[in-house]
Amino acid sequence: MKDSVRILHVDDESSFLDLTAEFLSQEDDRFEITTETSPADGLDRLADEAFDCVVSDYQMPSTTGIEFLEAVRESYPSLPFILFTGEGSEKVASDAISSGATDYLQKQTGTEQYQLLANRITNAVESYQTQRELEQYQLLVEAVGDPMYILDSEGSVTLANEALAEMLGCDREIAHRMHADDFLVEGGYRTESDRLDEILVDPTVDWSTYEACVETTDGTEIPTEINIAPVASGTDSYAASVGVVRDISARKRRERRLEALHTTTRTLIDATSFEEIVDIGLSAAEDVLELELASFYAPPAENADLLVPIASTEQTEQLFGTIPSMEREEGLIWQVYETGEEIFRADIRDHPEAYNAETPIRSELILPAGDHGVFIASATTVDGFNTTDKKLAHVLVATLTRALESGETREN
Repeated sequence: MKDSVRILHVDDESSFLDLTAEFLSQEDDRFEITTETSPADGLDRLADEAFDCVVSDYQMPSTTGIEFLEAVRESYPSLPFILFTGEGSEKVASDAISSGATDYLQKQTGTEQYQLLANRITNAVESYQTQRELEQYQLLVEAVGDPMYILDSEGSVTLANEALAEMLGCDREIAHRMHADDFLVEGGYRTESDRLDEILVDPTVDWSTYEACVETTDGTEIPTEINIAPVASGTDSYAASVGVVRDISARKRRERRLEALHTTTRTLIDATSFEEIVDIGLSAAEDVLELELASFYAPPAENADLLVPIASTEQTEQLFGTIPSMEREEGLIWQVYETGEEIFRADIRDHPEAYNAETPIRSELILPAGDHGVFIASATTVDGFNTTDKKLAHVLVATLTRALESGETREN
């Protein structure tokens, strides 16, 4: 609940208002009580100031508490309203609830009634705040483009947006009948519940993030990162929770590729010849980086004016058959080898120095490997390499170059 709770208490007996305000303040120091002796003044006060709860007597000279309640509901349909009255009939209680009262409490003798009233106010305000927070999240769920859901305290989906339904591969109606365990696999919901409990006991934390696989209706598992927040109903429990889902498949794939590159690095350390190092590098390009069309060119010892393909991926050989060597200053490969500067062409056919204007290759990434040669990756589509492809290709070629330099040192 909030640090302060503003209460408007309306009763025609001013002495009772003062007494109630004193006892309520003793029960909870967050309570800030404002008093009025007539419903008309109470409505004016509501129009001028914000309150978290209204407490009202029933029998007052000009207007009954029910009539006051009905007037309040016209402008404040969900504001907590507690009828605190000496009238104890079942009809009054029934009229109060049917008119939209949040709670009904009969006045008693003794001070215990104030403790009871304080508890009713606390419960009503917490419920009201939870509902308002939930409504705000519901608006957010509908508005955002990321997959998003709201779960009740038992883990059942109460709201899923269109983006989540699309990720799961089902209609929203089906998503609304799911439990979190239906799509958060490998203990994902248990992890989420634990994180929500941790948030509740740490007032400095509003959100938590964890990773989980989301299983679609066809059984596909999507690695995701989920940001969660509780919709608190009290200091030690939550009425609902909201989750924002982000597909991290690309990130996980990149991490796996980097790990595989590290393994390649360790393998290159044990390589004993130039050809073996290049073969390992080309295998990594094909198997790890998924660069299906790649070659490594190097000058043969007997001819410094020629670059020959030392190794190529299987699909490169299938596409070209015999892979041509390059005479000095012939094509972009020589330009990269001589300048030591990489070249990327989104559409190689637009480049005036392309070796073959009719080539099936549309985009190329050509990277220098020091004095040892040139690595070339190709694609049959325009702009066939994304940023990750380029970065990982740089890592591979840098690793390959260091391995070639180390191998050269060992031979010397």
